[in-house]
Parts: sequence; structure tokens; C-alpha cells
Amino acid sequence: MFVFFKKLLKRAFSFLQKTGPKTKYTYVINGKTYIQKPLVWGQIRQLQNILSGIDIPKDINAISLISLFGESLQEAIAIVITEKGVELGKKDIDAMAKEFEFNLDMHTATQVVEDFLACNPIASLFERLSGVITQVWGKAQQTTSDKSVSS
Repeated sequence: MFVFFKKLLKRAFSFLQKTGPKTKYTYVINGKTYIQKPLVWGQIRQLQNILSGIDIPKDINAISLISLFGESLQEAIAIVITEKGVELGKKDIDAMAKEFEFNLDMHTATQVVEDFLACNPIASLFERLSGVITQVWGKAQQTTSDKSVSS
């Protein structure tokens, strides 16, 4: 029996290595098909407007993220998903959020948030972004000190 599970795990691991993590999720809300993919910079900026001043823990899960968004949950979901066939930068987030208010059930909302966390590992993104910011800050400080020494 152990050998069977070992082979099964090996196949599953091999499959994941070949295919990588899932990066596209599909939902049907109010008869419309929506897609979620990894975030782009514009979406990150839009989410920052909602989450400004809120500390996000590294070990966040779907329920705690839903709690953090609070009454902005529909807007956050409107930011991270896009109606099929609509260009990402041309979607009407306010109209989508208003539609979701009475047409998005909690099961689907929770699934969108869980898929968001799978598609966009928050802790990893924040670590990478903070590393980039640290590098840029260090270079900026070096450039400033170089200029003051040469003056």
C-alpha cells in the first residue's frame, strides 16, 4: 500500500513540475464568465488604494483576507477578476462591484479569494517587492553620497 501512495505522489509531483501552478481561474457570476490571472502592476496599485493603512500578515488565508477587505470585498474582487473578452485596463470596476453586491454568493467570493492567494503568493510578492525597494533605495543613497563627495 505504501508503494502505491509513493508512486501516486511521485506522479503528482512530476505533473506539477511539468505544468506549474495554475495561473488562470474561471467563474460564472450572474450569467457572465470572469477570469482571474496573476496580478499586473495596475491591479496592485488599485488594491493598494483599498488596503492603504492595513497591515497584511504573511500567513494570511482566505477568511482573514475577506475580513481585511470588509465592505470593500466586492471592489477588490472587481479588481482581481475580469469579464471574459473585456480588456483589463478598460473594465468598469465600480459597475462590476455594484453588480457583485447582490449577485456574488459567498461561496464564489471565497473561491475567488482562495484562487487569488494561490495565483499571487502574497508573502512572496511582498518579499520580492521589498527586496527591489531596498536595492533601489541603496542605489539612490549611494548616488546621493557620491554626488556630495564630488562637490
